[in-house]
Amino acid sequence: MFEVVGVPGRGRAVRATKALARGQTVLLNPPLAFVLRHEERVARRCEDCFVSEKPEHRLANCSLCHTAAYCSKPCQTRNWKRAHKHVCKLLQTLPENPQPPHIIDAAAMTVATLVALERRAKLEDKESEQASPDPGSAVRQPRCADFWAMAQHTPTLNSEELDDVLQLVAVTQCPGSTDKQRVMDVLQRADCNNFSIWDELLLPRGAGVYPWGAILNHSCEPNCVMTYRGPLHAQAVKALRDIAVGEELCHSYIDLYAPTGQRHSHLGDQYGFECDCALYLDGALAELDALPEVTAAEMRLPGKMLHELECEAEERQRLLSLYRAAETLKDYAWSTPEEELVCLLQGYNILRRLAHPANISLTSIMTRLQNVATECGRLEDIALPVGQHLALAYDHVYPEHNPLCGLQYYRLGDVANLAQKQALALLWHRRAYQVLRTTHDADHWLLTQLQETYGF
Repeated sequence: MFEVVGVPGRGRAVRATKALARGQTVLLNPPLAFVLRHEERVARRCEDCFVSEKPEHRLANCSLCHTAAYCSKPCQTRNWKRAHKHVCKLLQTLPENPQPPHIIDAAAMTVATLVALERRAKLEDKESEQASPDPGSAVRQPRCADFWAMAQHTPTLNSEELDDVLQLVAVTQCPGSTDKQRVMDVLQRADCNNFSIWDELLLPRGAGVYPWGAILNHSCEPNCVMTYRGPLHAQAVKALRDIAVGEELCHSYIDLYAPTGQRHSHLGDQYGFECDCALYLDGALAELDALPEVTAAEMRLPGKMLHELECEAEERQRLLSLYRAAETLKDYAWSTPEEELVCLLQGYNILRRLAHPANISLTSIMTRLQNVATECGRLEDIALPVGQHLALAYDHVYPEHNPLCGLQYYRLGDVANLAQKQALALLWHRRAYQVLRTTHDADHWLLTQLQETYGF
């Protein structure tokens, strides 16, 4: 199905050895190690399967650290053996030695990886022969050699943060925890190779080590996307389009809707390279008149930067001042959703006169405005038109069949149903189904729900 090859200037790469169809699972690999993000831990999610606590199903706290929680005894037992036996000691120190979430996450991920490498090495020692992976299969099991073969870079943590991580790791007394060089070897690989584990709504819940997935290179026009399956968080690499024999398999390391400067710095700081694709040919931060940064969305529209402004410079500056005021107020703790709706609507109406329809600041407002308008029952006059504007913006930026587009179409279908616009709901839900059947498994509840409702 695929092979790993060396490519000058790109290191290792994954290349298709047979034609792959859109929606096909190209690679399926379980994590070598994974952890729940600390912010999700505090928000009450199961440490093992990441399920959220509900009023009718309370989670049980770990009796030692009182921080980790579990939805069932099997999850607790499995997670204790996997890593929590050691991560627990780290969490026990936090009341007297509080640390920011990213430090806790880095330390916990390092501990989980050290434990997994020790456990995996013992298993491999017992195996008389290590079977080579079936080249025709998408399934790949992580091995110690796969982890150590991953690229390594200087961690993005500063020296003080690194010291905090090293101290937290040492507290756990896990295998290798007091060997500073081994811990640094793990950190240097983890920082540029680990993956966020997303839920079905593409919200990050945890982090994982996927040595096989880490071989795939970056592209701003990817032909693959990563999704995660089941309570054990197996990583599934799905083809976004038909892929020819010999074509390299790539996914995007960054959110294409991030600001230009953020995309540049993220690729450079964390992964150690600069992207040379068409989206970066200009090589400059596309800013004009202090307006929000031009993004990949605007670069993809020929000849359009700040979208042929009709107002003169003085009027533009006046509107920009009003927008900045609305932008500041949008984070205010509003007493009612209706008050927030007024502020967001003002910012939206101002900025759409100033910026390109797919401007990143505008889409940020649209996302919140769509949700608040739905909550306030302003469906037909605000939520639907704003949501459709947002869907068009996504279409300009993301590749065809990107799951973020599919989820936005799904939301639009739901809003249309609430507004009793059944024909419009069918249109958007059909578009959602066409995208999500590419990126999600056939038995996923998002797809089965649409199948039961519409007979797709």
